[in-house]
Amino acid sequence: MINSLQIKNGLVNNRENIHLKLKKTFHSQHPKTHTKSVCAFANNNGGIMVFGVEDKPRKPIGLGGDLKTFKGYDTKSFATVIQNCLSVNIDFEFYDFEQHIEGSKIVFGAIEIKEAYQKPVICKVSDGLVVPIPTLPFS
Repeated sequence: MINSLQIKNGLVNNRENIHLKLKKTFHSQHPKTHTKSVCAFANNNGGIMVFGVEDKPRKPIGLGGDLKTFKGYDTKSFATVIQNCLSVNIDFEFYDFEQHIEGSKIVFGAIEIKEAYQKPVICKVSDGLVVPIPTLPFS
């Protein structure tokens, strides 16, 4: 679980790696867009997707969009869509965390994906397309 990002000069100092994926937006209406990242984390040692960080530069903008927080979001429907795209069931957890950055409170969303008990996890469908087995968290 991550409850804060490293901020330096108004930008997120954390770098993406095999355990962290930074995303600008959570696509609540299109959960399949996150399937490949979820699958890749499950195939490795797990990982966290943090939503609310713009790319190039890594500016903290918060969850925003049609969702200001994961509280009240129907995580069960997301889980159903994701599980239907994967070859095995995996565990993940939604949560929010907030940070005060340059005098503003910014709320980020995060999904912690647990390592799969049964591997490999095969991503059968991602955004309507059949995809190969990912091994690293790519977009």
